[in-house]
Amino acid sequence: MSMSSAAGTFRHGGIVLILTIRPECKIQSCDKIHIVEFMPDCKHLVSGGQEVQVWRLEDSQQVATLLKASDVVSLAVSNDGRWIAAGTRWSGVQVWNAETHECFRLGDDSDGHFHLVNSVDFSPKDSTQLVIASEDTATVWDIAIQKRIKTLKHSYFSVMVVAAKYSPQGDRIATVTLQNLRIWDSERAKSLVSVSVQCGQGDLRRGLSWVNNHLFIISSDMVVKLDTSTGSTVSKWTIPLSPSCYSAIALPQHELFFAYSIENTLTIWEASIPTALGVIYHHENIRSISLSPDGQFVAVVGESGTIALQSLSALLEMALLGDLSTPVSLMREWVKSMLTRSSWKDILAALVNASISFKLDFVCHG
Repeated sequence: MSMSSAAGTFRHGGIVLILTIRPECKIQSCDKIHIVEFMPDCKHLVSGGQEVQVWRLEDSQQVATLLKASDVVSLAVSNDGRWIAAGTRWSGVQVWNAETHECFRLGDDSDGHFHLVNSVDFSPKDSTQLVIASEDTATVWDIAIQKRIKTLKHSYFSVMVVAAKYSPQGDRIATVTLQNLRIWDSERAKSLVSVSVQCGQGDLRRGLSWVNNHLFIISSDMVVKLDTSTGSTVSKWTIPLSPSCYSAIALPQHELFFAYSIENTLTIWEASIPTALGVIYHHENIRSISLSPDGQFVAVVGESGTIALQSLSALLEMALLGDLSTPVSLMREWVKSMLTRSSWKDILAALVNASISFKLDFVCHG
């Protein structure tokens, strides 16, 4: 995959230098894409909008269209890469064999289809098991026999289950409404933990992430990290929240940082303490974000439906390792050398030519 990561956000001595990443690798589609998921091979990407499409990242080319004329609200890819599932607003749940593209549709027992699907997610332990959040219930399906095998009734009252997600080990499932989060034993379909949460108006399908025994969730004006064995709060991060925009979070499996998007910004936070490593600006509002399984790349979906892919290695590894003096000192030395023979106008022109958008202010933290 050929990508450019010529810019980023660096912090040194409590000062954050804000730069805009402009990746060279972009995917343009006639479809207005809402959400994306990486395939396990990290060489392909699945997108959902009015269609479900598969893209080859090496050359940004579309290799398959799996579904047309439907409003996709949730996507899932099994860990072994065999299955792709899409939850739609009008066409229920569609499941494809990722190799043959053979498709079948899952439906409930009463009228043969789901009325409104909010979320789908495959079990990491068994790729034939799929949890579906639809209306006031989450159900687990065995796609090998296309039958429902478990029901997770979130409440005796009619409350919308907006998200359902398996733990990394596949032994638990988290289900969320706007007021409550529950952790279930995935084998026995038994509720283990119930936590009151006040969720904002962001899209919780993109605001719920497991890492090890912790669950990160967008709750009102905070991202909350919960201990899933007790339901207790481990950490909180105060975040900007815009009810009119989508928000999303994404974490790599090492749990050292997480990314939060709102409007046209992507903020990288340390996951152990409430400290922002920096802010990355996008040229348009962000609909969703997704990290590749190997933690090397992030896919950012803009409100126009364009997918921007950018490498995280140069930016995040320096931040996580704490070796921040090198990139900042190099930047400063370069600016000083330019100042000896050039004007600020020439410096800005050189930055633009280098695909770097330089914001002429420093944001101080603490």
